[in-house]
Amino acid sequence: IDRHYVDAFFTAHRALIAGRVLEIQTSDHTRRYGSGVVTADTLDINPAFHPTYCCDLAHAADVPTGSYDCFLLPNTLCFLRDLDAALREARRIVRAGGAILATVPGFVPLTPDIADYWHASADGWRVVTERVWPGCETSIETHGNCLAAAAAMYGIAVEELTARELDVTDPRYPVLVTIACRTR
Repeated sequence: IDRHYVDAFFTAHRALIAGRVLEIQTSDHTRRYGSGVVTADTLDINPAFHPTYCCDLAHAADVPTGSYDCFLLPNTLCFLRDLDAALREARRIVRAGGAILATVPGFVPLTPDIADYWHASADGWRVVTERVWPGCETSIETHGNCLAAAAAMYGIAVEELTARELDVTDPRYPVLVTIACRTR
């Protein structure tokens, strides 16, 4: 179900996914949603994905400061043990005027084989981003509703609901939280 909202978010921000783009794990979202991408690099802690930078985002000193125009963090933040340090590194990596685009699952089943640390409301993500990205222009939105949340919990496929059913937003049932940050 969350794929519907991820797709809408990255489609709406397509113009920001340009130039030098860094993405967690693979460059799938960069290739699908990017426009005018010059470089598509990756960062991941797992060498099996053959990332450009194999490191923990919280300790990404090998990635040069201000070297990317856009950093994509699709459904990543909940898995970062040292969240504040990772978000500060993400900010450091993106040039002034660049963008950090992140999605965070809300009402979805946890992944059984991966440690999952952070699930916050939009208000919670506002507190975190204000703390770690002071002075940045950040927009945080929720996507979903009771039907979409229940469908996600039951493992119902996005194709089994209509866009009309999915596009109703009820902030009490966030299936996905999106974060768009413009750095300064």
